[in-house]
Amino acid sequence: MDHLLYYLINIIVAASRLAKPLSALWPGLYDEWAPGKKRKILLVGYNGARNTGSDVRVIAIARQLKELFDPDEIKITVMTLDPSTMEGYFDEDVELLKFSTLFPIDLFRACSSHHVAILCEGSTLKSTFANALTLFHCEAAGIMAAQHKPCIAYGSEVGYMEPFLEKAAAKFCRQTYFITRTEDSLTALKKLGLDGYAGTDAAWFYDGAISEAEADRLLREQGWDGKKPLLGIAVINPFCWPVRASLTKWLKGFVTGDFSGQYDKWYFFSDSPERREAFEHYLQEVAAGCPIVAVSMDERLDNIMKELSWDRKYLFHTTDESLGEKIDAALEKSYTDRETIQKQTRRQVAAYRAEIARMGELMKRKILSSERAKECNRDLISTGRGETGGLLTHN
Repeated sequence: MDHLLYYLINIIVAASRLAKPLSALWPGLYDEWAPGKKRKILLVGYNGARNTGSDVRVIAIARQLKELFDPDEIKITVMTLDPSTMEGYFDEDVELLKFSTLFPIDLFRACSSHHVAILCEGSTLKSTFANALTLFHCEAAGIMAAQHKPCIAYGSEVGYMEPFLEKAAAKFCRQTYFITRTEDSLTALKKLGLDGYAGTDAAWFYDGAISEAEADRLLREQGWDGKKPLLGIAVINPFCWPVRASLTKWLKGFVTGDFSGQYDKWYFFSDSPERREAFEHYLQEVAAGCPIVAVSMDERLDNIMKELSWDRKYLFHTTDESLGEKIDAALEKSYTDRETIQKQTRRQVAAYRAEIARMGELMKRKILSSERAKECNRDLISTGRGETGGLLTHN
């Protein structure tokens, strides 16, 4: 199914070159920026499914764009699976655009009607969660390239991909400028023949909705005495991924009425007795966990713990033997070293936020320079000195 989706996206990207002439018959299908118009910026990501990291990231990017541009310069649109889950996160002038997990046509319409696309999902090019998610980003990048519009991947992670996905990324993302969130991701990106800059996670721009004093009050209401150390645990199921399309499972569910393990439509979580057993073992072992101790399922936590130089002391993996014993020992050490860790964390967060500021300026330059290049190209074509049909430069 994922391969069929790849071939469908190839067709849609090729057909997207016809969006401009087709707009004469289909008003609103296509738009391009011109001087005096607001830049319509599309935030492309996995939003609206109550994934906290994904939603926080797109909120932070929208806020940063508003700081970088004047209100009369841009119009922001956020793609979401469910607008009702994101209402209240954004100012009224930010549009929420609903799309489906059957996304190819929705994404074609969205990209064609906007001037700039920003790929917001952290897991931009990876097979960890779903091949369809990577193909989602590849389609957006491919359409924007075909229509000579700027596309920027912002705070992106690049990791292991199945071979056909590597082919898709190298093909469709050639003109996308990547600002990765780690050096390791940049290295993986360059292996694909793509270019970019190593920054950090876009979510570092996000400020919490409540103050420290309000957080203190809420914790006290739940019985905290203000003195005892606090323990935060964030546990996921690392063994239910990736999500894959399966018509067989869908048809079986249609006949039996049992859709257990269904993500949406014919997409299903990975499942087996071995995976369920591994998850139960993980839960039991992590029950003495600590937030500074990372229990990783892929390169995302690996990379950030390496940046903090905590990987040798506080980084473990969901499949490690004696995971509980390792966490216990790391928990004791982290408590002993808590003041050093707190100071290092504050320094690193400040460094990340400074990096976000640099990334924002780079993103703004990329948006503006791409449009200036297009305008220059049009001028040259009109005088017979440019190459018909393409940008003279993109990145």
